[in-house]
Amino acid sequence: MRLREISPLIHKISEGQNLTAEEAQLAFDVCTQEDEEFYYWVALTMGLHAKGETSDELLGLARSTERFAPRIDLAIDPSDIIDVSGTGGDSIKTLNVSTASAFVVAASGVWVAKQGFRSVTGFTGSVDILEELGINLMDSYRTPRAVAETLSAAGIVIFFTPFLSEKFRYRSLLPRKMAEIGLRYKWPFHLAAFAYSPVPMTTRLYGVYSPKYLRVLAELFQKLGYERGIVCYGEPGLDEISNLGETQILEFSADSIEEYRVMPRDLGLRQAEATEIQTSSKDENMADFLRVLYGVETGPKRDIVAANAGAALYLMGKADDLGSGVTLAQELIAEGAAADKLRDFVGVAASEERLAQLEERWL
Repeated sequence: MRLREISPLIHKISEGQNLTAEEAQLAFDVCTQEDEEFYYWVALTMGLHAKGETSDELLGLARSTERFAPRIDLAIDPSDIIDVSGTGGDSIKTLNVSTASAFVVAASGVWVAKQGFRSVTGFTGSVDILEELGINLMDSYRTPRAVAETLSAAGIVIFFTPFLSEKFRYRSLLPRKMAEIGLRYKWPFHLAAFAYSPVPMTTRLYGVYSPKYLRVLAELFQKLGYERGIVCYGEPGLDEISNLGETQILEFSADSIEEYRVMPRDLGLRQAEATEIQTSSKDENMADFLRVLYGVETGPKRDIVAANAGAALYLMGKADDLGSGVTLAQELIAEGAAADKLRDFVGVAASEERLAQLEERWL
């Protein structure tokens, strides 16, 4: 039983010492393979989070994910692909910004391979949106081939890496087990569940729920070999670029990190109030998702989607700066390209009849 091998590592964490990337990978590997009762998982993840995760420890987690996740081979240049996922865990229940922005980015011709899961703190996550569209990720995207075929055909795919591996399906039960016994705490997977992608790419846009992890995650992406990206935190408590207040941004290349801050006015946007981007139910969230992409919503909810899509468009060379990226995102929505991309995706991955029903209900 290899679980005993990681007891010294958990003791090391309990003493406030950091693990090396190799030690962290060993701990996550062994827990993934053997800890069916989740006791070591809880000790390991709670200890790391209480101490404060380092980029090396999160690198170990990412390398462990890479070990068990099948790689997705594509006939697409990795420099032409981006993922726009983030940590989740923001303090405001907003519409699903990253999922909506993914379709706007894909409407520009950029390939988008977005990782996502169910909502934890809000009303809908990417998986919830897909289910409303008639897509069950456990049925539709259980193989690398299925992910690759949808991305190649539609220009966008949304998937959850653990569903590609039996080992990960077991590991993904941990949050449910914790919720059953009323044990809730943030853990390393909140930070870096999507840091590694089985889809080869060189660019990332990644939102973070706390500013204290901005540099940790920027360094992590560098260590994972990404060549360009942005890690951001938006006030007040958003894991996205914010139209409510200041956004802290760390823009990284392979060997440097630049830190700066932007306000909504810097992006050509009106500063909104939190109530203007919040939703109150799963139904309202789905309605907002469609209304933004179809250009019906032209206020702050559209703006925050455009802000985040604009950042991705800038990173992918479609715009010279963040502000012009936002303008381009707004144009893609207004011209109907974002709605067309959603229809393209549904035509490949889901039921056009179901989308028509949603359009009739919410638009």
